[in-house]
Amino acid sequence: MSKFLAKVSWKSAQAMPVGRIIMEQNDTLTGMLNLMIHPAFSVKDGILVNVNRAAQACMLTEGMPVSQILLTGKEEYLEFRNGCLCLTVSLCGNLCGASVTRMGEYHSHNTAAYVQKKMGPKWGKLYINKFYAALSAEDMLKAAGVKVLYEHTLFDTITENGKISALILHNRSGLTAVSGEVYIDASGDGVLAAQAGCRIEVGNDEGLCQPMTWCFKVAPVDIPDEDFWRGEWRKEIQQAYAEAKAAGILSCPRENVLMFQSTSPATVHFNTTRVVLHDPLDAASYQEAGEIAREQIREFLFWLRDKVRGFKNAEIVSMGQQLGVRESRRAMGDFSLTVDDLINKRKFADAIARCNYPVDIHSPTGSGTTYSTAADYSDYYEIPYRCLLPHGCKNLLTAGRIISSDHATNSSLRIMPVCCATGQGAGAGAVIAIEKHLFPAEVDGAEVRKKLIRFGAEL
Repeated sequence: MSKFLAKVSWKSAQAMPVGRIIMEQNDTLTGMLNLMIHPAFSVKDGILVNVNRAAQACMLTEGMPVSQILLTGKEEYLEFRNGCLCLTVSLCGNLCGASVTRMGEYHSHNTAAYVQKKMGPKWGKLYINKFYAALSAEDMLKAAGVKVLYEHTLFDTITENGKISALILHNRSGLTAVSGEVYIDASGDGVLAAQAGCRIEVGNDEGLCQPMTWCFKVAPVDIPDEDFWRGEWRKEIQQAYAEAKAAGILSCPRENVLMFQSTSPATVHFNTTRVVLHDPLDAASYQEAGEIAREQIREFLFWLRDKVRGFKNAEIVSMGQQLGVRESRRAMGDFSLTVDDLINKRKFADAIARCNYPVDIHSPTGSGTTYSTAADYSDYYEIPYRCLLPHGCKNLLTAGRIISSDHATNSSLRIMPVCCATGQGAGAGAVIAIEKHLFPAEVDGAEVRKKLIRFGAEL
């Protein structure tokens, strides 16, 4: 998680450490602020003044109350009058980290304490409440001045001379058209890229995609006070699951039970249903897959209650909004990230994201999961800007799991933090392209990287 540290001084100018926001009530700093590549500004009477260009790029403007950009310490700041005070500031920075931080604001004190106790400081901050994730995402969009078109579905794409000229969207009122200079496909299934005529690959060499999963949560669960991942309770569940499969009680082809703790006490999250040999891009196949997954959920619910210690009174308290898709289309570009890049932890001058998650291929045909890593988590491979440039459409960028990569590497970079990072990279590239009247492929990826670093991305 990347944060900016704000140093508030009401008496004298302080040192200006690189990578920090310096808020000073000292007019002698005015001429120096625009020399800083990091966001900087002055504060007078609780109002932002002398906002430099880097801060303006983060949607900060003169006259904005400083309390609006503080994630913590608002009351302390408003009451503070002398000396220095360190506070956390909400800026563009690392968007994944910023969104997780924003989610934490919605948690009650008891929930926050529970998460810290059960998951620890390292992993606890990575657990997500999906409802708070939605609210915090909307908070950030509003703060950035983004106009969101809710309940609009891409119906058709109009292209001219290798460029997208307009999108036809379907909403409650019917069809409507929208247009822009640069487009970003973050749909997960590469719907826009496919309609725009980009070169597409699907699944593995046989065209088979990783299985689909419908996640669900149950509560209340009497969770033993032991190591959730290595304790005897989990071993009991795995043994009972194997027996239930052998007896024909459970039809799920997965090899084991994949379950997680939740941000809510006495709640267990299951990521364990598995639907294989179905096409996530075919409507009839996808619908049938959803029915199969829900039948597996029914089986799990009654089996857990009847056979597994701690689940006697469990009820389903949450289900995914839809059947989860791990893999479908990839929009291929002139450069494609390969498993060789992953294994050798390759770095790139135009890197816009980093990843150290291993190859994680859930068997497309049945039981089994290929989970391997070539190095410890202290190192990583990088994802270059070029992976966001699909071949076949001049004014389109991609983000998320559809970026240009092979099947194995896609199983690593498909995870949420990396999707957030590639989304931020695509956004930065789009801004530069618009500002300089260029196509995305004409933008220098190294410049995109520098822009992301200025925003606090760890590159």
